[in-house]
Amino acid sequence: MTIVGMILLAATYLISNHETNLLGIGFNFAYITGISMLIVFIASFVLFGKERIKESKSKK
Repeated sequence: MTIVGMILLAATYLISNHETNLLGIGFNFAYITGISMLIVFIASFVLFGKERIKESKSKK
């Protein structure tokens, strides 16, 4: 899951360097990959946290 986030991070960086705007309205395509990257990273942290909580409960 984190690998997907890292790929999206690289894609966001590359897209933002080209400054591609949609129809001149100021929308940059890097917004899409950036938001997707944040969602993937948050999901990976949540999944990691759930596993750690389950692991700590099973040790008790």
